Amino acid sequence: MDQHFDFYNGDSIVITGVSAGGLATYFYNSYLVEHAKTAKVYAIPDSGLFITDYYSPIARMSVIRIYAENLFKLINNEEIGFPYPECLK
Repeated sequence: MDQHFDFYNGDSIVITGVSAGGLATYFYNSYLVEHAKTAKVYAIPDSGLFITDYYSPIARMSVIRIYAENLFKLINNEEIGFPYPECLK
């Protein structure tokens, strides 16, 4: 897209998604920020927070837990309830 549309040099890039697309929004936001040259990146997920302890054999780690750790801390700064207390450990 960048070769044909000069994608990363625009004014802004908006990424959004619903449900599983919302989860992809969380993950691809960092990629777009790293590649954007002049564009400001805005991520607008609509739901899509799947709390699992999925272990990825490819990445050799619990991907969701690691990437969502800061989000858990933001949402649950009292370490009670959502989504379950042990997610913050």
